[in-house]
Parts: sequence; structure tokens; C-alpha cells
Amino acid sequence: MLTASLLLVARRTAAHARLLSAVVIGVVLAVTVMASAAIYFDSLRNLALDRSLNTVDQFDLDLEVQAGVVPITPENRQIVLDAMGGSIINRMRPFLHEDQYVFKTWTFLLDEPPPQVLPGECPCRPENSLPRPEDDVENGTIACDCQRLSFSTVPAFNENIRVAVGRMPEPAVVLPPEGETYYVEALLDGPTADLFQMEIGSELKGKIFWNDRRQRLTVRLVGIYERTNPELPLWRIYDDTFAARGLELDFARFIVEEESILNGIGRYFPAMGADFAFILDVDPQAIDASQTTNIRRTIEVTGNELRAVVDSFVLDTDLGEVLEQFESDLFFNRLPMFVVLILIVLVVLYYVVTLASLLVDAQRSEVALLRSRGATSRQILAVFVIEAGVLSAFAVLIGPLLALGGVSAIGMLPFYEDLNAGAALPVQLTASAYQLALIGGVLSMLALFIPALRAARLGLLTDRRSRARPPRLAFVQRYYLDLGLLGLVLFLFWQLTQQGSFVATDVFGEESVNN
Repeated sequence: MLTASLLLVARRTAAHARLLSAVVIGVVLAVTVMASAAIYFDSLRNLALDRSLNTVDQFDLDLEVQAGVVPITPENRQIVLDAMGGSIINRMRPFLHEDQYVFKTWTFLLDEPPPQVLPGECPCRPENSLPRPEDDVENGTIACDCQRLSFSTVPAFNENIRVAVGRMPEPAVVLPPEGETYYVEALLDGPTADLFQMEIGSELKGKIFWNDRRQRLTVRLVGIYERTNPELPLWRIYDDTFAARGLELDFARFIVEEESILNGIGRYFPAMGADFAFILDVDPQAIDASQTTNIRRTIEVTGNELRAVVDSFVLDTDLGEVLEQFESDLFFNRLPMFVVLILIVLVVLYYVVTLASLLVDAQRSEVALLRSRGATSRQILAVFVIEAGVLSAFAVLIGPLLALGGVSAIGMLPFYEDLNAGAALPVQLTASAYQLALIGGVLSMLALFIPALRAARLGLLTDRRSRARPPRLAFVQRYYLDLGLLGLVLFLFWQLTQQGSFVATDVFGEESVNN
């Protein structure tokens, strides 16, 4: 029976190929418009997202994460790295250029007599500060101890820095006998070395501010280093993140290898902690508009998770706020476009119903003849359903492909050259495009089914009566209201593409219609 039905459908299709082609075009157009909605919105969202991200400084989009650990040991270091790597770094990796980290020891005080200056001349002590034992009360001067030192690491030690003068430091992992001086070889940048009046071979004595088994160490400068690439994101940790903690102080941030801190300084001062700083260099081009919500939630959820397991956790980035503002603007801007596209689809489906009605009217005599030969309404309806199903399936397959090319070409039209500087719109074929195409196919199938349902009940006597006295046109067609509706839809679409809303401005500059 199915074979016979398919054969009958093929013969009827060939017999009415000219009129059927108009129906096919209408169905394909309806499906293409539905698929175009998804593709067009995705393209506009990505363009809008690119513009939103480009208006913000790239550095503000990066994620800077800080965490503390006490004491600084190889085991505690690994705990911090595992916590970061297993959460925010792993989840954000698809959207990153790279991720790097550094850590620094707690700050050491200088174990040398501070210079005496007049009150008000010391940048790190207010003029009305309380007296200290080091102050020279007789001469009316105060101790100005504004210099500090610390030890920091650099990832890829030999790649990110080069020794301009001197040599690389030896790891300070051999602890001296109790009571002897602990020397640590280190590097320092040129400007800081000049500030502290240090040269190769100079030594700087430091003392701790916390309670520990030992109190002092001596730093020996063995090399002056330069940054191989000063523009790398990791240097923002030294220049901004670490520097922001003591803007009024002068810091000598000595560079040593990780081994010197983990197996040397950390062992010598077992109560000492360290501050970790991670820089996640975000790649804006890797962020798709469909992923903005997930990225925001990742930042929020991961931040809450890490605060519960990592001490002194701080997450600094403007990425979440930028994406949230983008989503808010997008929500209000896409509602009018959805309204217009729905109207367009309704108009297209209306014409599909009209063309299908004309096609069924042309086949009225065939339907009446089949009824006279004993065919039931269900059998006749099955023929129309098979025909509508094949047309809809064909439209669903090719509609998204046509939409992909059509939406891409929109950007080159004069009316839309501002969207992408006259270039083709960036488009991609997504599952949502096929989902909307499928909805369009189902709606088209229903549109073809309505006149078929009416024709399946048609008998021979009814056919002859209708031919002798044709029914009057519908009210909408009689007064060309359908053409008026089409003109209104086109006007609304033009208004939306020109102004971004349905707002019209009169000669007095006032808005007459709101969004």
C-alpha cells in the first residue's frame, strides 16, 4: 500500500510540477527564514560581543587570582596549584592564551639602621605618627625605614629573563650550621639596584617581622637581570599586583629559583608563608556569544569554591561584569527583532497555505474521482501528508544551508555595511539553526495539511457544485489585507535595521513609539 501511495504521489507531483514548484519555494522560504533567525542572531551576538570586549582594556579582561599559604613548603605549593588547576584554570582554559603563576615570600625588614629625617619628610610615616625607639628625639628626627625586601620566582626562568650583568644565582638549598649567617644569592633589576645603591657582590641584610626559629638572613646580589619580553602578562603581577601592597614603600624584589624558596628559605624560616599570584590571559576571540552565561557562572562559582579551600583568595577581573552587561543589552535589543521575524514567518506560512489551497483546488477533480472509485478520506489524506512530509523534509535539509549563505552575504549589502565594515558576516551552522528549521518544516507541513484536510472530504457531487458556483474569496484576500500586512512587516524590519528599535522620531525630535 505504501509503495502504491508513493507511486501515486510521484505521478501527481509530475502532473502539477509548475504549480507545485511555487509551493516548494514557499516551504523552503519559510524554513530558510526560520533558520536565518538563529544564524543571524548568532552572528549579531558575536559581533556585539566583540565590540563589547574591544571597548575594555585587554588587561582588565584577564583573570588575576591571588592566594596565600602558610608555611611555604613543596606540599603546600602543590595544594595551591592543584586547587587552581582543577577548578578555574581547567574550566577557563578554552578561553585563554596562557596561564602562569609566580609566588613571593613574606616581606623582610632591612636589618640596618634606618636614616634619620625630619618629621613629614618620610613617605612611609605620617607626620603625627607615634615615636619609635629608633627615633633621635634630641635632634628632632625620626627613623625612616621605608625599604623592604622579598624573594620572588619567575616562570620559565631562563626564557623570561636574561642576566645583563653578573651571573645566575646558585640555589640556596644548603642551610648553614646554627648560629652562622645564611646567604642567599639572587638577581635584581637595574632600577631597583640603583635605588638601593647595590652592585654585583653587594649584600643586604634582612630580618623577619613574624615569630620564627631564626631571625635574619643576608642577600648577595650576583646579577642584574632584564626582562626578555616586558609585554608579557606575567610582569603585571610584579608591577601591579605585588606592587599595590606597598605603594609608599621601596621594595627590593629579589628573583630566585623556586627551589631556593621551597627547599632553602622556607626551611630556614619554617613559619614563613608565601603569596601566590596567577595570571589567566584571556583570549577574547575564543569567547562565543553562546558561552557568556557559562563563563560568568564559572567565574562566580569557582570563586566561591576556592575561597573555601584557599587562604587569602582574591579574584580580580572585569570579564564577568562586561559579559553581564552584554547579556542585558542583548536581551532588550533582540526582542523587537524576534517580533519582526515571527511576523515574517507568519506571512510566509500564510502564502504557503494560499498556494497549497490553489494546488488542492487544481486537484479537486482528481480527488473527486478517487472518492468515486472507493478511496476513503483517510487514504486521500495520506497522499497529501506524504507529499507535505517530503517537501518539508527537503526544506529542512537545504534551508539552513541557504540561510547560512544568505546571512553571510547580508554584511556586504549597502544597508548593512556598518555591521561588519562591509565584509561578509561571520556565520556558523549551529544546532539551533536546524532546530528552528525543523519548527519551520513542521509549521509548513501543517500549513499544507489544512487545505488537504478540506479536500479529502470532497465528493464528486460537491466538486461539480463548487465548479458551477465558485466560493467567494476570503475577506483578507478580497480587500488585499495580506499585501498590506506584508508591507507593514517589511516597514517594521526596515525601521528595526535602521534604528535598532520600533521608535520613530517626528519633526520635533520626539519619540512617538516606544520599544
